[in-house]
Amino acid sequence: MQNNINKNKEIDQFAYSILINVYMRETGVWSRYYHRPQYDAAIADLFDKTGFDKWIKLPLEESKQEIFCPIKRYTESGHHEFLFPIFSRNNESDFVKPITWQEFLLLIHTELSKQVKHAVSLPYQEFLGRVSNSVDNIKELIAQREELGLTDINEPLQRFIESEQSLVLGHAMHPFGKGRMGWQPDQLKTYSPETQQGFELCYFLADPSILSCTDSYFAVAKQVRSNLMQCGTLPEDVLNALNDSPERLLLPIHPWEAHYLMEKEETKALIDTGKLIFLGQIGKKYQATSSVRTVYCDTEPFMFKFSLHVKITNSERVNAQAELERGYRFHKLLQTEWGDKLKASHPHFSTIDDSAYFQILHDGSPISGFNTIIRQNPFMKDEGDKNVSLIASLCQDGIGDKPSRMHRILTEFGELHSTSTKIAALEWFSKYLDLLLGNLTNIFSEFGLVLEAHQQNILVNLDYDGSPNHLYYRDNQGYFFWTGASDFICSFMPELVDKEWTFFPEEVIYPKYTYYLMVNNVLGVVSAMTKTGFIDERDLLVELRTKLLKFQEIDQTGLISYILDSRDWTIKANMLTKLADMDEVLQPMDNPAIYCDMPNPLMILQFQEEYMKPKHSNSTHECYFEDLDITVKLRPFNVKEDIPLVHKWFNEEHTKSFWKMDGPIKELEKFYIELEESEASTAYIGEIDGEPTFTFEPYWPMRDDIGRYYDALPSDHGAHLLIAPTDKNKKYTFHSVRAFMMQYFQIEGTGKMIGEADVNMRPMHILVTRIGFKLQKVVELPHKKANLTFCTREDYLERFPNDNVYPMQLCEQIQ
Repeated sequence: MQNNINKNKEIDQFAYSILINVYMRETGVWSRYYHRPQYDAAIADLFDKTGFDKWIKLPLEESKQEIFCPIKRYTESGHHEFLFPIFSRNNESDFVKPITWQEFLLLIHTELSKQVKHAVSLPYQEFLGRVSNSVDNIKELIAQREELGLTDINEPLQRFIESEQSLVLGHAMHPFGKGRMGWQPDQLKTYSPETQQGFELCYFLADPSILSCTDSYFAVAKQVRSNLMQCGTLPEDVLNALNDSPERLLLPIHPWEAHYLMEKEETKALIDTGKLIFLGQIGKKYQATSSVRTVYCDTEPFMFKFSLHVKITNSERVNAQAELERGYRFHKLLQTEWGDKLKASHPHFSTIDDSAYFQILHDGSPISGFNTIIRQNPFMKDEGDKNVSLIASLCQDGIGDKPSRMHRILTEFGELHSTSTKIAALEWFSKYLDLLLGNLTNIFSEFGLVLEAHQQNILVNLDYDGSPNHLYYRDNQGYFFWTGASDFICSFMPELVDKEWTFFPEEVIYPKYTYYLMVNNVLGVVSAMTKTGFIDERDLLVELRTKLLKFQEIDQTGLISYILDSRDWTIKANMLTKLADMDEVLQPMDNPAIYCDMPNPLMILQFQEEYMKPKHSNSTHECYFEDLDITVKLRPFNVKEDIPLVHKWFNEEHTKSFWKMDGPIKELEKFYIELEESEASTAYIGEIDGEPTFTFEPYWPMRDDIGRYYDALPSDHGAHLLIAPTDKNKKYTFHSVRAFMMQYFQIEGTGKMIGEADVNMRPMHILVTRIGFKLQKVVELPHKKANLTFCTREDYLERFPNDNVYPMQLCEQIQ
């Protein structure tokens, strides 16, 4: 009993982590909070009582609350690991308490209903029901597996079907990963892949007049009929029906969906007229794969991708007409010389073809539920014993005291090669990137083919030592082509010219391919490897960037440059999509879900730490200006020591109206604590002859909103400046700006400085122009209209050739 309680608690925490991570990723409204405050007694007490000193803070304006999440590991991939409990603080009463994930869900539903640009139409109770269904299903499936005596989900060596049936926890960035609304516990046990139960299919005999199918299905139906009749366990009435109706086609249907269909009036009408015969649940047992609705039998040449009127994750999984046609079109293209060339040039990559489909018509219209896709089965008999895994299985956490599968694979890989686990992890990752990116980016460049290469659709064959050596892609409805290759592709299959939703331009392809390939797939692997503790995330990101730079040399499309250079990557917002009550299956193909931006994690490798996060011991910068006989000293802001002084500055009458940062000292302290750990900004104190007189706050456009308004580079930086004195004889604004410009340009790797002063601040524009800034354009920011200005080293040296900055030739080399 205690073991079950502990596992249920673990699953609740797992689900809670997903909700926090998804909320952070899809809203971007959060901050790191790594310093114990002096002026916020409630949060200082929270630090002291819990012993936790690193937190993620989520401000919830609508509820007037803040959520504090103790953090175990912060990651650039967005797969953060948390400690528990999670706390809320009421901003009006300062009351702090631990909250459950259900309470958290209510708070974020309230927040998102008011704060996001996408309409929230899903009621809270249904939102809660969706998440609860997923969480309860995980608990139920784990209990059922233990009751059935099934093996550990994270064995290093897994046959194809074992891997497909091991994904108990679901996807680590999906709030409804195990949602199966519509099934009771007995149906969950019978039809879920995780319980490995297997079940016979239901079969119908259909008159050809009511059948809509591909030409290829006739051969499939003949083979399905032959195999069924040879199984030796069929009732006599079924054998008689088969023998008496040789002209009718045999249709396999998922048993749950068959019962659903038998209740439909259209089905009853076809049965009453004798055009459709229900044979019942018979024949060999099939196993559900990870998608739930696709089934597999290791002795049969076909897998069947059924329609299921069950809400699996986000949607009822019913094969749409477009999916049926797209999968078959792609299968036909693969049979041409185009497909032959693809296979020949990429021997370590295979597609699993969707070679046929069928549906039943009533009065000329398809009956939803019969529509079924026929998938080729490359894992028959001995081939099924290969160590072939969907990527999601490799990315799954361990449960209880069991290590993750990735942990065990890397451990064995290191032992077999007599190397450290860190080197083993790096070598394994390098092989995976060569296999995944080397194949798919080259296929895009050579053949114009884009694949929805997410964790569910990509399978990898693991060698004897656990290293990746072959890729499989399935779900042939998830392909599209680059318009730049349309003439080439249509030369092999001319009918594709007139097909809607087949060819797309770069501006559509790049963001979506980056999401599937990089965010969903590669970052999922990065997260799984980081969680092992064998290797740091940064080492993996460095390897990833190195590989991309290598592949960029031969890429003809610009895709890899987009991946490397984009300030943000586009992601599918699973939670916001569901809150908007959008069904991805039913949405138009050009707008199937809500997408939003996440910061490109590769940019952190170009983060200028010496400038943005200086070390206090060696980062003081001094400039002596002979013309005024003053020394300007710059030093990093000290949260503990400088808050009272800066609080006084921001509450002066001349600063209140412009900065709008006056108010209680604890609010200002909160701002600087968050600034201290932000990648977007930091703070310095400036002194004139030893007296603190100004503060400037550098910011990084790659993480600051201003970066969205121009083509920002990782080497760009900007700064906000506050001069405290009002006496013009003590302000020294011109020399203060020159001091931090000199400091900036003395740091190797920094690029141009940008400015975005309010257009109404005419004196500031005159000042920066004197320094060397040049106006680029006027931009409309959310809070102001601003003059966007740039100043390069060349610009600065043109004005001040004797100032101590790097020489021009080094500037040119860096840029």
